[in-house]
Amino acid sequence: KGIIIKMRMSLEINGQLKKVQVVDSNCQVSTSICKLAEDTMLRAVKEASPFENLTIDRYDVWQENILFFDLDNMY
Repeated sequence: KGIIIKMRMSLEINGQLKKVQVVDSNCQVSTSICKLAEDTMLRAVKEASPFENLTIDRYDVWQENILFFDLDNMY
């Protein structure tokens, strides 16, 4: 409980992941558990690539994304 991770994700025009990084994390638990959660979220985003059904003419809208993972509200 008490883990919120903020990530920045960049996509290529074909939906492939260009870059993903953790930009902030708020953890009310141990550092090792927080790091494990960050690594798990990074791996999940990487495995979801390529992202599908993205409209190419709206690339300027979805090429950069901020993702928030709040583990208290994930289940």
